[in-house]
Amino acid sequence: EKGFDIANVERIEIEEGLTEFDCLLMREDGNLEMIKFKNLKSMTVPSTLTSFNISMIENSKFDNDESNWDEVHVLYVGGMLVYDNEELSDYAIREGTTAINDSVFNSVEMNSLYVPESVKYVSPDSFNNCKIGQITLPAKLIETFKDVKFDSITVTGEGEIPESAFAGRSSLTKVII
Repeated sequence: EKGFDIANVERIEIEEGLTEFDCLLMREDGNLEMIKFKNLKSMTVPSTLTSFNISMIENSKFDNDESNWDEVHVLYVGGMLVYDNEELSDYAIREGTTAINDSVFNSVEMNSLYVPESVKYVSPDSFNNCKIGQITLPAKLIETFKDVKFDSITVTGEGEIPESAFAGRSSLTKVII
């Protein structure tokens, strides 16, 4: 496993206002190497965080602590959905979630997905090559999901729906507003 381990770090607190968290170390040869936090036990992240490199905490004490994962093995760090179980069929993103991290639902096929009103940010790479049968999402996020394949959509909340929101969706069979 590549990466520079910082063995004594057990807790990370990220201040409000920070939007991205990625730790890289510049080696003497000029190459960058991921910093790993193997002994990390806890994290506090701000509501402003929109990007988090999961590789930093893979196989850490935090990652291996089952209490940090929900019942279908999805990892949240604060209000950010960070990592999913690639075998999800039907999933409701936790209320209070404010951001969906990079690559969370890449190449996943799901029957249904519920996105709550609390989600303010969705990484552009969160849903690459993803196919969803039925999606429920806030009107304010429709444009964010323009490249996601889905058959049916239920739009919740207030917000303007762009004229092009459903253009080019040959598989779309049902829209509920």
